[in-house]
Amino acid sequence: MTRTTCSGAPSGRRRALALAAISAMLMGGCSMEPEAAPEPEPFVFRSLDLRQNDEEGRPAWDLRSPEARYEIDERRAEARDPEGTLYNDGRPSFRISAQRGTVINDGETVILNGDVRIRMLGDEPLLILAPEVIWEPGEERMRIERDPVAIDGQSRLRATRARFQVDEQMLQLIGEARLEHWPDREESAPPIDADTGDAVIDIRTGEVRWNLESGALTAKGPVNGERRREEETEPQTLVASALSGNSREGYIDLMAPVRVEDPAEEAWMDGGQARWRFTERELTSPNSFRSQIGAISIQGRGYRIEESKTLVIVESDCDLSQPGERLRAERCRWDWEKNRLLAEGAVELRRDANDQVTRAQRLEGRMGDDGRATFSTPGGRVLSELTVTEGEEPGGRDQPRSAPPVDF
Repeated sequence: MTRTTCSGAPSGRRRALALAAISAMLMGGCSMEPEAAPEPEPFVFRSLDLRQNDEEGRPAWDLRSPEARYEIDERRAEARDPEGTLYNDGRPSFRISAQRGTVINDGETVILNGDVRIRMLGDEPLLILAPEVIWEPGEERMRIERDPVAIDGQSRLRATRARFQVDEQMLQLIGEARLEHWPDREESAPPIDADTGDAVIDIRTGEVRWNLESGALTAKGPVNGERRREEETEPQTLVASALSGNSREGYIDLMAPVRVEDPAEEAWMDGGQARWRFTERELTSPNSFRSQIGAISIQGRGYRIEESKTLVIVESDCDLSQPGERLRAERCRWDWEKNRLLAEGAVELRRDANDQVTRAQRLEGRMGDDGRATFSTPGGRVLSELTVTEGEEPGGRDQPRSAPPVDF
């Protein structure tokens, strides 16, 4: 049941009716042309307070205003600076505010205009902004027909239109959606606005469905993303067919096929479904992939990219090759900050020159400025096989030579 509480007095209407009655008695039987009834003036209230309870008697929502004009014939109230609260199981869950509000049919529909703000309460606050919101309390639904924006401390999410089902806490973003993320932004920083600058991560998708209570989300494709770096280089790009994930658990699953490109490093990677844990800044996948970094080709099954440790790990079936050479191992690791490489488990290095084959359980290496890797086995055993063609002089048996490092 909706309860309306108002205070104040209607302006002029009762006084006009009283004067008309006195005039009629004084005139007696005199005939006069009837005058058109004056348009009823709206009631002006010093305050407006609308409340709705649920079936169990708990508060469902309320709306307040310091001043409102009520038109009886149209059952319409124009409110100034309205504020309200949405409740979930009787507990406040959202705060609402706007510059103006129109209450139609005593609360059947509420139209909020001008700097509309819907703030989610709780441990992970979220703010939804819009120029206008059409709120249907009876349906527990809100509609935003243009320019909805949702922001938190590190992200901004925008779309063409939006629907918010209050009882399910389901936010639906319609049209092209755009997620901008600043992973290094401090919680104490000013709110994200037009002056914040370019985001580090910028992802565009199709329609998004996001449950604000559980954090579960899905987005239709195509998914196109960019990651910018501080230096003035071309951004890394990402393409996927769709995505799903959970904002509260801190991950997004990129649906296959997934492609990542880094023009500055002349690198690309193609693979299957991958998971981006944005809180840990880690990209992982159990699926097969292939990639290219300069002249080096890398294939394998399963990978983990740990940005905080500048580390790439090929989990199994590691296969690296470049012109004239090929290395296979059970696992590989690459620290791109220190340019260190490590191959472990049944390592086999084949060189076209002399059909050389080198086998070991572990090979360490470094990536040179020319994009080639040099491997060695400090403290380990290496078995090398090579073919010497006729006419070559292998050298005397009594003249030992130091073995050169393995150039991969």
